[in-house]
Amino acid sequence: MRRISIVFAAVALLGIMVSGTAAFEPNFTLSSRFWSQYVGSNGLVLHNGPEMQNDLSIGLPMGFTLGLTHFIGLNGSSLSSGFDDEIDLNLDWAGKALGLNLNAGVFYLDLYPVLKGSTNMWQMY
Repeated sequence: MRRISIVFAAVALLGIMVSGTAAFEPNFTLSSRFWSQYVGSNGLVLHNGPEMQNDLSIGLPMGFTLGLTHFIGLNGSSLSSGFDDEIDLNLDWAGKALGLNLNAGVFYLDLYPVLKGSTNMWQMY
């Protein structure tokens, strides 16, 4: 996880340095949501209990966005209550090329510690 964080920080810093705009100020967005249960995009209930989702998004120069999402179960017994606990990191780029609106990025998912040894996943989009 530490190595992944360093890679994301390095790419974000590179985006800031490449922009060449000394007056640039990053745009920060922080939000929290509470859910009665954790339901996957396919409709599968991953945790049948309360869940909290925290999101941090940092807008960077040249169309880059760095994001961190943290899901945690709120069952009252511990911070690792099952398959519902995860940390997601993403780095996006959005811009125009050849008259097309493009969006590309890399997404890292870490479920912990339920599936030790197979809890990390990378996805490019």
